[in-house]
Amino acid sequence: MRSSATGRDAALWPAYGSPADLVLEGYGLTEATCARVRSFFHGRSDGSVGQRMPCHDVRAVDDRWDDVPTGSVRRLLVSGRIPAGRGVAVCLAATGIAKVLALEPMVERAHHVRFPVPAFRLIGAAELAGASGLVVGERHPRIGAAAAVSLCTAMVGACAVHLRIGDRWPAAAPAAIIGAATAYTAAGFVARVRHR
Repeated sequence: MRSSATGRDAALWPAYGSPADLVLEGYGLTEATCARVRSFFHGRSDGSVGQRMPCHDVRAVDDRWDDVPTGSVRRLLVSGRIPAGRGVAVCLAATGIAKVLALEPMVERAHHVRFPVPAFRLIGAAELAGASGLVVGERHPRIGAAAAVSLCTAMVGACAVHLRIGDRWPAAAPAAIIGAATAYTAAGFVARVRHR
């Protein structure tokens, strides 16, 4: 899918000539993501879809999947490089902040699982620390691996708490899903450490 975006800020028109000169082209795949490649105001070239977006790899290959020089593209291979740990970190940061601030839903959850609210706040602080460790792990995989393993262990504990108090499986499902995602993230960090 090829798309374009038109700038409407009149303050930019003197710098670029006219509103027609503000048309930017891009390239995306509806099955994967809305934008993979885009052009920018500065350095754009007519007829070009632009440069790759950050965290994406783009390769031009022929029918045998061998790299080809510019101008002889048969296929375009696009892959993402967004670390899995970011999604887990966002989820844990959201729940961690809610626990630390003792928001009403989290206070109700603390009473439900028979935890004192101060202890629940400590769990929230641990989740925030773990989420930070996942983000730092993008540059320092040993820290990321340690954070991911710790968080995975905590999620196993959360599942056990729900089952101990008699909750049905759906109540433990969020912790189980985050635990599985964290285990996957831990495996990625460990693989990076081993290949260094």
